[in-house]
Amino acid sequence: MSKWLRARSSVIALAAIIAASVSLSIYWVFRVPIYESPDEPAHLDYALNIYSAGRPITVREPLGAWNSPPLDLHVFTEHLWRDSGVGPIAFHPSVKAPTDYGTRAFYDRLDFNTPGEDSGGLASKPRTGFSYITVYPAGYYTLLAGWIKLLRLFSKRITVLFFGARMLSVVLLGVSLVLIYATTRELHFAPRRALVLTAVVGLFPMTTFVSSYIQPDNLSLVLVMLCWYLALRFRRSPDDARLLLLLGIALGLLFFTKYHFYSVIFIAVFPMAIADQLAGRRKKIGWLRMIGLMLVPTLILLCVQAWIGYGSDKYPVVSDPSTQHQEFSQAFSAGNGAVVNFLAKGAAQAFGNFYVNGTTFQSFWGNFGWLDTLLVIVNAGTTEIIRKFIALLDVVVFALVLFRFEQVATRLIVIARRGRWRRALCIALSNPLLNSYFVFTILMFGLFMVVRMSFAPQGRNWFPFILPIFMTGTSYAPKALSHRTTRRAFAFFILACLVLYCVVGSCYAIRSINERYYGTAAVLKVPS
Repeated sequence: MSKWLRARSSVIALAAIIAASVSLSIYWVFRVPIYESPDEPAHLDYALNIYSAGRPITVREPLGAWNSPPLDLHVFTEHLWRDSGVGPIAFHPSVKAPTDYGTRAFYDRLDFNTPGEDSGGLASKPRTGFSYITVYPAGYYTLLAGWIKLLRLFSKRITVLFFGARMLSVVLLGVSLVLIYATTRELHFAPRRALVLTAVVGLFPMTTFVSSYIQPDNLSLVLVMLCWYLALRFRRSPDDARLLLLLGIALGLLFFTKYHFYSVIFIAVFPMAIADQLAGRRKKIGWLRMIGLMLVPTLILLCVQAWIGYGSDKYPVVSDPSTQHQEFSQAFSAGNGAVVNFLAKGAAQAFGNFYVNGTTFQSFWGNFGWLDTLLVIVNAGTTEIIRKFIALLDVVVFALVLFRFEQVATRLIVIARRGRWRRALCIALSNPLLNSYFVFTILMFGLFMVVRMSFAPQGRNWFPFILPIFMTGTSYAPKALSHRTTRRAFAFFILACLVLYCVVGSCYAIRSINERYYGTAAVLKVPS
């Protein structure tokens, strides 16, 4: 028995990590009141419209019988918002959930008063509000609509529909953690280190938060990890056409889920494949076949998304497009010096926002809900000390990353000057995780620098890159240190800090959400 356990110890440990992470997320699923997570009503509404239509909906077709005035929402969306009594809670930390929230009587009342699915009264009315149809691809919402269809085969209760929709995110979390472990092993991490990194991701408070509500970034994490894993496998087996096809499909599905995540992943993965082709590592797969298998699935889904959005010129990515570039335009008209000053100021503000004490930093390390639920560890004073300590480590890691980047670039330039430029290119593009993360960081800095007046990123926007974020601090940045002992000590210290934060933060996160929504450390009540 002991030999059997030793042989399967990694699998058992991984299963335990997934069970712990999933259990925490399930707690959040039922403990956080209905719609008390960012943009959850709009995300669910889009999926409900696809569910009721029985197919992806386009901007050209009229509203359905399931839409109700005055906001043209699905009748289920409106009912959950109005009859659950949770509307006044968001953005008002002093307002708690209804006193009977979470009781059987509360859920029975919500189920009993559910309107008929086709009782909206807006059938065939022209569509004037497009919600997320023209903003996000339909991939996640189509998947969620299919999941809802499956749930409705077993129960017609609106509470089962809502909490079941949240549970899809928990299922996706479990898949993501398997892919995270597999990817770290593909990067030649030792089993123990791979397990620790998987645990850090799975038990990180923001992971528990994002993976417990209706949010397309949960599917984005699965697909991003799948793309990275398949890219690494394909690099190890460069003539395996099946891996190449699967990678192309994964990239296409990521495009159909989130455009910007697809863009940065593609920028890292496609050049990696090109570099291997130039280096002659691929003997059986030619250029045309390689490019076709990687691009055709994306092109097919691009056509599908174009069909969905064709006929509308409304893509409300920002609330007021006329003012988003105003400050930059003024600096541009004032001359080069003003532009440089504007961009430098923006870079400094972006750095502070991302790594020191801005909205992104705070929400990454523990502002939940509509950013009105603060993760308080012990008390406010202790929490502030912990945040300042994290900010200090962020600055140190950032500096080490820049130094390490200079070291690697210098060595690659030396290799290229010796005539081995293909070898240098392969090395530079060999790690799609870190390259994608660095490209995404540059993108976020650029957006903040140019349109910071209308750009308010949050920690959850970085969620699909959570593994390379932690890898950067525990593996990449320490390599900038010259002494081996110092390098190992620093890497261990960062990893230990992350583990401690996950354990302590997860415990206090439960206390924080109970205090925020119920004013007490109440016990979990699951609808029966």
